[in-house]
Amino acid sequence: MFGAKKLPELARSLGKSLSEFKKGRDEGDASDEKKPPSAPPREPAGGEPIDLAGSRIPMPVQTVWHGLATMGSMGFTLVGCTFLGLFVGYSLDRWLKTSPCFTILVLLFGIAAGFINIFYSVAAHGRRSA
Repeated sequence: MFGAKKLPELARSLGKSLSEFKKGRDEGDASDEKKPPSAPPREPAGGEPIDLAGSRIPMPVQTVWHGLATMGSMGFTLVGCTFLGLFVGYSLDRWLKTSPCFTILVLLFGIAAGFINIFYSVAAHGRRSA
């Protein structure tokens, strides 16, 4: 998968990505400094937010890719919490020499934490798209 020929290419693309990220962040910081602080937007009766001057504020467009990224991150969160709980429980069992007690207990806590995180992510995504 990652041979000796692929590692320099991977490092080069990672470096380019980081430099683009830093450039975008710096441009965003520069544009934030130029704008004067304003009051929070008001919601008109139609549901579209407007600023103090009465002009409409553009709403972010939700794309299919945004939804797929959100769903993918939820899956990684659930799997990550589950494996973290499994690893911590197994490590505690080996250290304290208690057979499957902590493995099962902490694994269940990890699974519960993953589902709670998914619940909060879905609730936040519903508020953003509503």
